[in-house]
Amino acid sequence: AMHEVSRMGGTFTQRRIESLQELEGQADAIFNCTGIGANSLIGDNSILGVQGDLVHVFAPAVTTAYIDDEHPDGVAYVIPRGDGTCVVGGTTHPGIPVNHATPTKPFTPEDQQAILKRCTAMLPALAGAPVLATWSRFRPVRPTIRLEVDRLPGGSLVVHNYGHGGSGIMCAWPCAVEAIDLATRALAGDSVPVPKISSRL
Repeated sequence: AMHEVSRMGGTFTQRRIESLQELEGQADAIFNCTGIGANSLIGDNSILGVQGDLVHVFAPAVTTAYIDDEHPDGVAYVIPRGDGTCVVGGTTHPGIPVNHATPTKPFTPEDQQAILKRCTAMLPALAGAPVLATWSRFRPVRPTIRLEVDRLPGGSLVVHNYGHGGSGIMCAWPCAVEAIDLATRALAGDSVPVPKISSRL
């Protein structure tokens, strides 16, 4: 996605801010996509860090996403990334306050094999796929994805777009499109309803 922005003439500036109000008046619209950082940046205490574990495999024959979120042994999903690799998962652990958001449970070889076993049973084409990497991080989870328009005290437009939990890889693009639509309509003076979207682990 960042390559696409650069290709279209966009630039990136990395800096630390303590409040969105530091950006007041610097752009037509401010998009808040801070994930777990929304806790400290804007005081959203509904954000929890939920640990998730993934395996990256090389499986170029897999071109369609498969998801089983009712598997008795835990969620199972296979998501191709378009470069021959797939994200295979996963696990989730109880949410904890974000100020403690460091992985609390090691991602063991047994966890990896359990994920691969569930996903291979769902999609036999994964059998024998080389493991490229494993991943264990905290995901920003809240009761619902926050995808809505807001205003800073000085009037600057803010579009919040965070809290996607473990669904970020699947809903990042649709939520980005919706966020742009919300901003476009708000800048045009239209009344903008707030979408109701649930965050899935």
